[in-house]
Amino acid sequence: MAVSFGARKLAAPLVALALLAPGLAQALPEGLSEADLDAFRAGMVAAGCEIRSQSQAQIVEAATGFGEAKLGSLTDYLLGTGELAVTPAGDGIALNNAECGEEDNDDN
Repeated sequence: MAVSFGARKLAAPLVALALLAPGLAQALPEGLSEADLDAFRAGMVAAGCEIRSQSQAQIVEAATGFGEAKLGSLTDYLLGTGELAVTPAGDGIALNNAECGEEDNDDN
């Protein structure tokens, strides 16, 4: 099952991007701001840190108020930086930061 923001589907092309992109440094795309990134991150946290269903995608949409194009740009950018990753089952995306259980090397 592909998860989508509106009509935008997350599927195999994003898996390929997620596998290739973490090594690429990316500048913030034109039209996006740090505030947009913060709002998207907060929306992802509100959705449980991952999107595997349309209802979770709708939580992010509602939390941010962003349209499909901006959400797609944010998703692409964060996949490219490695802050978002395709879930191990390949059925969604997950945020990887301090609020969402970012892996660290502490032995707690």
